[in-house]
Amino acid sequence: MQHSFIPCAATENVLPKFLETFNFEEFSCTEKYNVSFKLDRGTKGALILDKAFNFVELRLPDVTWMALDLKRRPRDPTSDDHPSGTDIRLKIQSRRALRGESVEKNETYKKFLDPDVKVLVQVHSYDFQCRDGVTTLQIHPHYQGNVPFVRRRVIRRFRAADDVQHSRFRTDVEVKQPPW
Repeated sequence: MQHSFIPCAATENVLPKFLETFNFEEFSCTEKYNVSFKLDRGTKGALILDKAFNFVELRLPDVTWMALDLKRRPRDPTSDDHPSGTDIRLKIQSRRALRGESVEKNETYKKFLDPDVKVLVQVHSYDFQCRDGVTTLQIHPHYQGNVPFVRRRVIRRFRAADDVQHSRFRTDVEVKQPPW
């Protein structure tokens, strides 16, 4: 069992229109980098870095205790009620995320806290066509070969405007807009 949700097609303007219609406002915007990393003994993990490429946390592989996929055939295949039957998926797992103090105690992962040797670096290059130069993101030479994938995430969070107090759902819900 690899996937939890079935994706659906949506256009770029669906979420902003929903947020505007129901009076949500943006209250924070953060930028993070998820760096897939090969750790010791072939273990894969992910480094989470902030906008300035400073260490936030190290995510080790989840420990899956149980994965269950329960499927039941429909009672009457000609009926419109659940024509494909029932499909229930359950996964119980433990997420392992190490932060500052835990990483500092571990000699193997302590190197990620060193501010002088960052996993990602920004490099400015100039050519004849572009006077201002181009900024590119590169993996530090010390970590090359251990980083197969890097993803930049800009997370915009929204909540119901202050003038909307009649719905507990709308005051407590937090919407994270994915990058398009």
